[in-house]
Amino acid sequence: MNARRLTVLGLLAYTVLGALLFLRPHQETFIGLDSSAIRMMTHAPVHGRDLTGTDHTLARVPSELRPAFLYIPDPSQRMTRDRSFQLDNLQTGTYRPWFYPFLSYAAVGFDRIIPVQAVDYFLPAFTLLFFILAGLFMARATGLPGLAVALALIVGLPLIPWFARGYYPEWAALILVALVTLNWSRDPGRAPPGRISPPSMPALCLSALALGLAGCVHPVILPWSGAVFLLLITGSPMTQNFRVLATTGCFILGLTPLVIVTQWMTRPYGDIFNPRWMLSAAQGSTLFLLLLLVAVAGLAAASLLLTSWGRVRLHGLLLLAGGTTHGLRLGAALLPTGLLLLAERTKAATLEGLADLWSVLATPYGIIVAATILASFLPAVRPRARVLLVLTVALAGVYLYLKGIEPFGLWSQRRLLPILLPFVVAALAIWRDVLLGYGHTWRSAILIPGSMAVIAAAMATQHAPFYLLRAESGADATLRDLATATQGSLTFYDYHQYGSPLAALGHPGALPLSNRITDATRQEVLQWAATTAQDTPVRWVSAFANPGMEQGVVLEEILAIEKNLPRLQARRAFPAQVVQQPLHMRVLNARPISEDERPPQLDKTLDRGPLALRGPWGRGDIALTTPDDRRLPARWTKEGSAVIGPIPTPGGVVRIEITAIAPGGREQDHQILRITPPWDGPPLELRVGTAPEVISATLRRPGLTATPRTPTGQYTLTASAPYDPQHYGIRGFAPDLGVLLHRIRIQVED
Repeated sequence: MNARRLTVLGLLAYTVLGALLFLRPHQETFIGLDSSAIRMMTHAPVHGRDLTGTDHTLARVPSELRPAFLYIPDPSQRMTRDRSFQLDNLQTGTYRPWFYPFLSYAAVGFDRIIPVQAVDYFLPAFTLLFFILAGLFMARATGLPGLAVALALIVGLPLIPWFARGYYPEWAALILVALVTLNWSRDPGRAPPGRISPPSMPALCLSALALGLAGCVHPVILPWSGAVFLLLITGSPMTQNFRVLATTGCFILGLTPLVIVTQWMTRPYGDIFNPRWMLSAAQGSTLFLLLLLVAVAGLAAASLLLTSWGRVRLHGLLLLAGGTTHGLRLGAALLPTGLLLLAERTKAATLEGLADLWSVLATPYGIIVAATILASFLPAVRPRARVLLVLTVALAGVYLYLKGIEPFGLWSQRRLLPILLPFVVAALAIWRDVLLGYGHTWRSAILIPGSMAVIAAAMATQHAPFYLLRAESGADATLRDLATATQGSLTFYDYHQYGSPLAALGHPGALPLSNRITDATRQEVLQWAATTAQDTPVRWVSAFANPGMEQGVVLEEILAIEKNLPRLQARRAFPAQVVQQPLHMRVLNARPISEDERPPQLDKTLDRGPLALRGPWGRGDIALTTPDDRRLPARWTKEGSAVIGPIPTPGGVVRIEITAIAPGGREQDHQILRITPPWDGPPLELRVGTAPEVISATLRRPGLTATPRTPTGQYTLTASAPYDPQHYGIRGFAPDLGVLLHRIRIQVED
């Protein structure tokens, strides 16, 4: 079998391996990543919700309560219920995309031309296209050794397959830039050293258009789009002005959708095309100042390209051969990062970014990086490959700073992608030239790809979850179960992350309650929900235990979801580990209490769930520890804390049982907890000691009472001697605490 056939068979195997690796999209719907928000925005049109329109579910909420359903109920923040769509006005309910919708448009378009639901396969398929073209780029010139190098460079970096299978617009933008860069780096070699033949006019214009579109998908990639655009028109110093103007026009045409969307649809970062706004933002934000400086440098370089003198000088600066010149260029490329490390405002964030990047380099892949940099000095390496490496180093500072200002977590490692993927493209070009120059010897043809394959195998072994874990693992199935169980009802979610995916998809009636509202506002929502349940089907999806009742309604469990979703977690880029993300959901039907039925039982565990609570409550993050060292959820009572409980008929009796502990280290060794019933009469007094205990007593309702006939009411909790922890040198607590309460049960007795 000749070498050509072997290469073709190798390409087929390479493509199949890429398909197995990349065509396995994952979603992290219940983990709150950016990918969840963009993914849900993309799925919304598939479920019948337009990208712009009116939020009819929010319109069902009384206007004064609508802020309670915002992700961040702060008037100074952009308004959203689901992090996928932005609300323009709480009164009208009009909305628009929360983020730039270009990835969503592309994925929905992909879905229209594929006969099965394919929105989640757009990015994996797009990545597979890059993977195949990278393999062709190497194999056409160097055969199987080059193919092995391409495989090792791309697949040996686990962050690439992980983010490629997720839903990250930065990745889509980078792939567009990478495809253009890969095509540009194909040095035809027909011209003398330092004089490279310009590409054809259609290829030049199409490349510039793609670079502009990349900036639309995610503007943070604009520094790379602009840099590669400059390379397009400096590839030959003899480029005519007409070609420069045509290429510039195509680049601007590619950016035009971003201008249109920014002016008339959404501005997630602000009015980025308004110079006055940019200057104002740069004064208050180091990030905007940094990006503005990059933009000014790019415009200055672009202005030089309008003259033949400028093109010749810029061409010489970037593309003239020579190892010494290359070393000087690499040294100069380190200056931006060095300046960021010297500046007081940017030093800490840049160091954080470097620490994350070092977690990549400290793995075996760092050997590939070091070898690539050293190989770039070999005489066989052509100018285009070298300049790509220089640009990667020069722009790294921007993205290191961006990574540093993100919180820790695997999702934030996407900020390293604009460093890592351009390095991969530069490395492809460098090793292609090395194999072309030295691969005719069997040592080079085996040693280079063999060494990289070993390193890639080590990376795959050490970081297998990046390749194997499919993080959806039931998330979409859970959404389907929730949609079925809540169909036709007004559905409240006491934990926002559980309801935001359905709200984003436009599911009628989905109302996730903000996690950041006050107890008073939350209780107003509870009262409205209970009132609404009298004439409208109401469901309550809770992340906490079911207390069995609320004001005027019985809470009946109709669906319980208990799952452990696997999650990939990393403090730095590497290493990462799989942890289990518990998913506990209870779908409760809020059924009105009929007049002739027995009042329901309250069985409330104080686990931070809001149901059946009223009035002010103390901190809920202090566990009650039992004598056998079990830690039970608990919450401090305050003066006026109340629970909703059943009311017996006149003359009837309720049994009240609590599991609680009184504060220790005081003059008293107990606390008297008073429970005032929702009728005229004396309170029940319970003596609570300093050790956890279960206390039970009964309370009789007077036979003759003027209290209206209602099945439920508020039982108010007060203390005989409220406890002020600050008096004992303990800060961070309210000054009027009663007891640490784990559970309260109220039941009508016969």
